[in-house]
Amino acid sequence: MAQNFRRSVAQHREEIRRIFASVLVQRSGHVTEVITVYDAAARRTSQPIVAPTSLPGFDNSQMDGYAVRCADFTGESQTLQFAPVIPAGTAPAPLESGFAAPIMTGAMVPAGADAVVPIEAVIAATGTDPQSFPDFSTDDYLAGSTVTLPLPPAGQFVREAGSDVAEGTLVIEAGTWLTSRHIGLLAALGISEVTVERTPQVLVLVTGDEVKTPGEALAPGQIYDSNSAFLVAALREIGIDPVRVSISSDTVAEFEAHLDAALAQYPHALAVITTGGISKGAFEVVKVALEERGIDFGSVAMQPGGPQGCGVLQGADSTASTPVALLSFPGNPVSTAISFEMFVRPILVSLFTESHAVRPRELRDAVLRLDGAQKFITSPREKSQWRRGIVSSDSATGEQHVRLIGSEQSHLVFALAQANALVSIPESIDQVSDGEIVKVLMLEEG
Repeated sequence: MAQNFRRSVAQHREEIRRIFASVLVQRSGHVTEVITVYDAAARRTSQPIVAPTSLPGFDNSQMDGYAVRCADFTGESQTLQFAPVIPAGTAPAPLESGFAAPIMTGAMVPAGADAVVPIEAVIAATGTDPQSFPDFSTDDYLAGSTVTLPLPPAGQFVREAGSDVAEGTLVIEAGTWLTSRHIGLLAALGISEVTVERTPQVLVLVTGDEVKTPGEALAPGQIYDSNSAFLVAALREIGIDPVRVSISSDTVAEFEAHLDAALAQYPHALAVITTGGISKGAFEVVKVALEERGIDFGSVAMQPGGPQGCGVLQGADSTASTPVALLSFPGNPVSTAISFEMFVRPILVSLFTESHAVRPRELRDAVLRLDGAQKFITSPREKSQWRRGIVSSDSATGEQHVRLIGSEQSHLVFALAQANALVSIPESIDQVSDGEIVKVLMLEEG
């Protein structure tokens, strides 16, 4: 049975963390998918990857020069006849005794050769400058031409097969976040597909007769949907796959129909986030519909974003559907944004992306600088307030300052867009003065 709650920010965050953990436990491990190596960057491997071949796959030249047999040298230098040139990507004939084969960087070293003399070390050559190759457009260079080379040590400038990776070597462990460096290795090994964990999918459902999609004509009293645009972008920023489902009208039946259809269409979804319809108004269809399904609603001691709902949800056929986490946020856009920063981003980053490039938001100290003659700001003593701010560094001292932008009201999206930080005013504090040190949650570097 659904319950009404009153929680602190920390208590509600832990409850949502518990909900996600419960949902993950009820699922049969991570869902995987096979994708091309070209699409695998920033994805996590679900199984170990073993080298199917060696790197290099054959002995090849590290330099442009001449492949030689060290046994042919009778002194500190030796004059040898030209063998056919060996470009990269060809399979050369074995190198006969008494011959030197012009060879390009990366080309296969012929059988019998055991060293490469770089072209810069050539002592003399017939018909060409010593430090230049002859004209390979015809076979004329093979007729009686010779090259005099210094004695090389065995193995000089030969990249041996398997010297980088031997066939059968474990090259990437399961659970590895793939970077561009890993992708290059996989491609070099000829691996075209990778089995990875499916990117967690979150459904975003916005309600309200007054809400329209950007681009549509607005009737009097209507507004554009910014909540789903924000949530889709914010989820994508942390490596989560967002799905904007629909905008529902203000009827319980239509909301439930949209919700059940979305759960059926996206059976691998990890969570659903709704916005709007959970306060104390006369048309709170989200709250009415979801309370019947065991979702708890109540208030969190924060401003903005106090009304909240959460729980574990299943589709209409609870015996067949996979459980998903359900989070309900208030409909005001800043309330939605701060709810995401408090209760979604830190949890999903820690569960799914903390080992990757996405990192938790940084909380740091800054000196509050108020504008004009303002000496202090106020905050409800019983609530944690989050104000929008711009953090900058003092050019002389390096000290971090924060200037508030906009008020505490939850509809000011322009102020939110301009901000690079959220300013924290904790519970039990009802006034902060100019010049005091406050905690700021950095939304970006400032």
